[in-house]
Amino acid sequence: MNRKQLRSATATVTALSALLAGCGGSGSKTAPKAAGPVTIVMWGWTEERLIQPVVDKCNATHAEIKVKYVMLVLMISLQRFWRAGITLGSLR
Repeated sequence: MNRKQLRSATATVTALSALLAGCGGSGSKTAPKAAGPVTIVMWGWTEERLIQPVVDKCNATHAEIKVKYVMLVLMISLQRFWRAGITLGSLR
């Protein structure tokens, strides 16, 4: 098996494992109701000014769910460094 096939097989097994883990259950047919809105913390590398309008719209249209976006700061630093390098012509 070459590396490409090994990577493909690994990705397939990982995806199937995640899918099957989501299918498991405790035997209960309904989940207990939350006392208030459920908060989902979404981590990402997208700049906050680009993603925040989407988060605000989601929060406005779904009273039972609140999304909080957390931008990964390390990635911002890397993005700025990369952009500066491209601008200066040192990273091409």
